[in-house]
Amino acid sequence: MAESMSLKQIRRRFGYDRVGNFSGGLAKAEKSGRQFHIKPDGTRAYAYWFDCVGPVVDGTACARIGEDCFEINPDGSRVNKSARAFV
Repeated sequence: MAESMSLKQIRRRFGYDRVGNFSGGLAKAEKSGRQFHIKPDGTRAYAYWFDCVGPVVDGTACARIGEDCFEINPDGSRVNKSARAFV
């Protein structure tokens, strides 16, 4: 079984500017001012980029592109158009 990497190791290995703590199996990451979620091995959970993402809670996360706020699934697909406040 592969040894898991620390958040610092993931950030350095993949060139991410920031990496948050894992929540719901994914962590928030940022590169060049754009945000997305990553898997525990450091790879991206999906190909989409967002202006802002929140932690995964109860299977979804908040995401924002411009003024448009919405919920996304762990694969980055949009859940619905109802906005949930960022905390």
